[in-house]
Amino acid sequence: MGALLTIQFQARFLDQPENSPAQEKIDQTEVLNDLRTERNQLQQEFREIIQAENAKRQSIDPKLTEELRKVQENAGLTEKSGEGLIFKLAAESSKYDLDQQVKDLQNLINILLSAKAEAISINGYRVVFRSYLGIEAKQIYLENNPIASPFEIRAIANPSFLLAGLKNQSDFWAELQKKAKSDKISFEFQESEYLTIPAYLK
Repeated sequence: MGALLTIQFQARFLDQPENSPAQEKIDQTEVLNDLRTERNQLQQEFREIIQAENAKRQSIDPKLTEELRKVQENAGLTEKSGEGLIFKLAAESSKYDLDQQVKDLQNLINILLSAKAEAISINGYRVVFRSYLGIEAKQIYLENNPIASPFEIRAIANPSFLLAGLKNQSDFWAELQKKAKSDKISFEFQESEYLTIPAYLK
């Protein structure tokens, strides 16, 4: 009976061994090492994902940024600088009434736009495609901004192109010359190597 008990006890010991403190320490170390390895692998995968996303952004963002810049510039939402022309138009007689002033300003702006002006301003206010120029209560307005003679019109583009575009409109150019000779208006222009036109503000 004693021999049988001994055999059973030994069999149970072999099936469910009890680890010594040293063995438990080894097992814990192996688990920690496995966790560290897994963590390092995950960190490496994460870094690779971030690098791939950054590379993707760098390849896309410059294009989007440039497109956005062009849209804003075309809409007049950014300040613009460059070479161009400065026109000065002033009423010298009461015969040159507000209606004539607005008409001449509108014609001049349209001609400059046709001549590929990149930016235009009247008396410091930016003109864009949706700008309103009209008369209210005997006052000329550009959008919500009151403007009055003398007018300074600035246009950015190659000065030669702008001036050629103006002179190509022979009827309008001749009309301005006629008004100037009759002392109804004063009209002059000058080239500038560097102009700055502000952003559009409604």
